[in-house]
Formats: sequence, structure tokens, C-alpha cells
Amino acid sequence: MRLRIIQLSDCHLQTDPSHDYRGINPEINLQRCLQAAADWEPDALILSGDLADHATATAYQRLNEQLAALQLPTLALPGNHDDFALLRQQLCDSVFVWQNPWLINGWQLVWLDSNLPQRPEGGLDQDKLKVLEKLDPEIPALLCLHHQPVAVGTPWIDRFKLNNPQLLWDWLGSHPHAIRAIAWGHIHHGWNGIQTIGEQTIPLFGAPATSACVMPGSEEFVLDPRGPRMRWFDLLDSGAVRSGLLSLS
Repeated sequence: MRLRIIQLSDCHLQTDPSHDYRGINPEINLQRCLQAAADWEPDALILSGDLADHATATAYQRLNEQLAALQLPTLALPGNHDDFALLRQQLCDSVFVWQNPWLINGWQLVWLDSNLPQRPEGGLDQDKLKVLEKLDPEIPALLCLHHQPVAVGTPWIDRFKLNNPQLLWDWLGSHPHAIRAIAWGHIHHGWNGIQTIGEQTIPLFGAPATSACVMPGSEEFVLDPRGPRMRWFDLLDSGAVRSGLLSLS
């Protein structure tokens, strides 16, 4: 049984749904993305952070209502714009899954909190990595976080990447695990690459934004005219990972 996932990221919902984010209404874009995601008929959704632009109960309440309507099991993790305690309080519908790791369709979904208080860049420590010790090394896993652990070649956002990814690479190199891929948000455009750890090669996937995407490689935020996009995953019984981008056009 394969696992089909849509990853939505960087929704940047405003406190007032009529307000724009970088000249675009993120509320309307999210509604369009959620419809396209539902049409793809995934088994689950991953929301990989920066769900609100300013962490407010009203923004999260609207997100809760929109996700509840889809009735798809959903993993939501925080980004640097979010308040995780408030987010978890307001995302109260039964569609939201808070187990970490989460076992679904023969795969483990596990996430790391890469946020640093009041800072846009990310960071890890040994306490944050402890959740990885709960992974069953016999079951394939997808690891999610908000910040990119490698430079993606876009200076605008590479200034704010994960500041100590070596902690993660060292853990993966010294512990038994079944992590088959790593996925993140934060960068506002699609990206893929690999990370070699010992004899293992792990695919890496960055997600675009449902709010406003940026042109890859830009020094500053340059709006991508192709509009919002999402990432899809097909996670196979064999442990293989297939992924691509889903657009609205």
C-alpha cells in the first residue's frame, strides 16, 4: 500500500483574511491550493510551517475550518512565523494528527522543530533530535522540518537556513534508522537534491509556498509569476520515494 501525500507550506495567513502578503491574498491562494490538493486524492496532508504570517488565534481558526472541511489526516508543524502552542490549541479538529512519529500506510512521518525563539533562521539541539530515537528502523520514514538543512542557491532565504545541520547528519550517520527522504518548507520555491551520509544517499526536497512563491536564485524576494504550488509525494511499499510539484494551472 503506497502513501500519497500533498505538502503545503508557507501559507502566511493574515489576521484579517482580506489583507495581502507580498501583494497577493494568501487566503484565496490557500483555498485554491486546498481544492487542487483534494482533487489529487491524497491519503494525508503535511503543512510544513509558517502557516500564519503573524501567529494569531483567528488565522489558525480559519485554517482549522478549511482543513476540517477536507477530512484528510493532516500533520502540521510550526515555522518561524508560528506560535506552536497557539497553533496546536486552535488546530483542534480531529483531522490533525499530533503523534510524532506518525505511522500511516506502512510509513513513518516524523518531524523536527527547527525554530529558534524570535529568529528567522533555524537550529537543532540534542533534545530536539530525541524524537528520532522513536523511529522503527524497519519501517521507512519521511523526515520533515521547516528550515532547509542545506543551501538551495537562493540568497534571499539561504541567509536563514538551518544553522547547524551537522547535528542531524551526525545523528543519521550514527543511529539505525529508515529515513528515506527529508522534506522542508521555508524557501518559497521547489528544490531537490541529495545528502550523502556514509554509504547512504538521502533525497532532499524543498517545497514551494501556497502564498507567494519566489524565483529560485533571487538575491531578494522576487515574486514567481507562476503562482502558488505544492509538493506531492508517492511513498512506495519498497521504501522508494517519488515527488514533484503540483501547480494550479
